[in-house]
Amino acid sequence: GNSKNKLSFQFIITVLIIIILVGNIFKEVLNNMLITVCIQEKRGVTDNP
Repeated sequence: GNSKNKLSFQFIITVLIIIILVGNIFKEVLNNMLITVCIQEKRGVTDNP
């Protein structure tokens, strides 16, 4: 019974780490998308004198 608890504990930690990593990647992707949108909007504004 003890090894089973250890395994589930490791599984929970692994899932948490994966969620954190995926969350960070998702956040970076969102930030990059927002930055590119802002740059494109600024370019559109600067293109028209």
